[in-house]
Amino acid sequence: ELGELWTKGFSGVVALVGLGGAGKTALAARFLDRLPAGDSAAERGGLFVWSFYREPDAGQFLRGALQYFSLPSQATSAARGMGVVHLLAEALGDGRRHLLVLDGLERVQLSGERNPAEFGHLEDPLLKGLLTRGAAGMGQTLIIVTSRFPLTDLERTDASADRKSVV
Repeated sequence: ELGELWTKGFSGVVALVGLGGAGKTALAARFLDRLPAGDSAAERGGLFVWSFYREPDAGQFLRGALQYFSLPSQATSAARGMGVVHLLAEALGDGRRHLLVLDGLERVQLSGERNPAEFGHLEDPLLKGLLTRGAAGMGQTLIIVTSRFPLTDLERTDASADRKSVV
């Protein structure tokens, strides 16, 4: 299904949600391995893969993605906070095909241990802002997320935007 979504030009957020060890990361890696050489995001716009298992700092992810997708400028190097999200969303909405793979998102989601109503919510409001924009459609960008927790922050966005949801 990931290959079909990519081939058909789907833009939005696709969440692979399951128990630890169920193969979410392996499935995403297999999809990336099977991207045809002439159809890769790297040749069209960009392919950016981030593991929250290796680096759980959402701010570092946002700055790294901004550096990757944007042309170097004074604005991008000086951007902070919501400015980073805005510039990154602008870069991803440039009309080219982009692919982001965010592995292990549960590292930056709330477990619901203190408050069950918060289960699956993103801890970082800037990352939440980017994924919310991505779910609503950000140019030709496909974001694939792997997580042990559902993306509860995006459930309302998905329904209100009437976008296809794949879990």
